[in-house]
Amino acid sequence: MDIFNKIKQGLAISIIIIFVASCCYPIINGEIIKNDLDIKNYDFVTGEFIVKFNEDLDINICKSSDGSYYTGISSVDILNKKNHVTYIEKMFESHKNHYLKNIYKFKISKSSEILSLLMGTPFCIFNLR
Repeated sequence: MDIFNKIKQGLAISIIIIFVASCCYPIINGEIIKNDLDIKNYDFVTGEFIVKFNEDLDINICKSSDGSYYTGISSVDILNKKNHVTYIEKMFESHKNHYLKNIYKFKISKSSEILSLLMGTPFCIFNLR
């Protein structure tokens, strides 16, 4: 019986070693696939980007007397002011298709660097051509 236990134990250890080695092999060989989107391979629309907010949010776009646009979401409003958003437009008026609800086009200066603006924000990039 003692031999069978040692064989089971050796087999279990061998399986663990094979599993760990197969997981580490791509790392060791430098074959890691980065999760970052290689955005340099895409063209972007100049001066605009599209934002899809969660469906359950009630977005009310307002323009203040100083020309700033507000959504009612403080983190987005801070980014709007910081990046000088010049216009916000609702993309779809119909609420029949809930997937199209709360999609807005934001416009900024055409000279703005869109990639630096969008990096590190919670926005999803949809303006790839």
